[in-house]
Formats: sequence, structure tokens, C-alpha cells
Amino acid sequence: MISKSFSSVRFYKQRFKGHIEQKNDAIALCKYDWILSLDADERISTELKNSILSFKQKQDDETLNGLQVSRLTYHMGKFIRHSGWYPQYRYRIFKKGNAIWVGENPHDYISIQGKGSKICGDIIHYSFRDLSHQVNTINQFSSIVAFTRQKKEKIFYFENYLQTVF
Repeated sequence: MISKSFSSVRFYKQRFKGHIEQKNDAIALCKYDWILSLDADERISTELKNSILSFKQKQDDETLNGLQVSRLTYHMGKFIRHSGWYPQYRYRIFKKGNAIWVGENPHDYISIQGKGSKICGDIIHYSFRDLSHQVNTINQFSSIVAFTRQKKEKIFYFENYLQTVF
């Protein structure tokens, strides 16, 4: 495991409470002021790595609380650079204490307080291995959304969906 090669890495274990809750708990455990948040199926491009290192060295704007990064999705063997999928800017680099994960499980995003900016480079998202993996993920995520909405007593009516289609 790569993380074991770093002496300052700490491991925490807890019962899964939901995507948003887990990520907010992780923020609270972070040791440093600036956080880069990646999902397990994401990597950073060389350009983003270099932009982060440059930002870290000059970091001259004390009022800046977050950096938006474009996300490039690799889907079933191809990078998707059209149809609103790219560039898809999201806050993924942020200052601890000035950001929180919000949204509806499992569709979460970072909300920052104060000033934000963009940074060059991409987060590369390796979304689905194949069509079967995509269908399974959609089924899992739709169940999570249904459970989340049931807890909030948001009821889904199929006729409302049909009205938006027709």
C-alpha cells in the first residue's frame, strides 16, 4: 500500500454514514490547512500536480478559500470532452474551516465560504470499466437517492417524471 510508505499518514475507520457525512468527517480529521479531495476512482494530471506545487510555493492570496479543478471523465475507453462533461469545474482544493460537502447523497459537492478561483490541470475520473459496471453503479446510486429522499420524506411520483418528459 502506497500510503504506508509515508510516515505521517494516519488511518481512521468508522461506520459508513453516507458520502457527504464521510467526507465532512474526513475534513475534520485533516492535519493541514489546505485539502485536496479525490475519490478512489480519480487521479490528478501532471499539469494539475505542477499547478498545485506552484500554488503551494507562492500562495500569496490569504483571502482565497478554494480552487476549482476541471474534471475529465474517462468512460469505457475514451475521454469525454463534450456534451457538458468537460470541462466540469468543481471545488476540490480548499482551505479547512471554509468548506463543507453538501448536496444529496451520493451526488455531493464542495461549498466554500468566501473567495474561490480556478487552477490549471484536470482531475481524471475513471468512471466505468464497461456497460455492466455503469448499470450496476446507476442501480446502487438510485437506491441511495431513494433512501435519502425517503428519510427526508420526499416522495417520488412517476407521473411527475412523465410530465417533464412529454
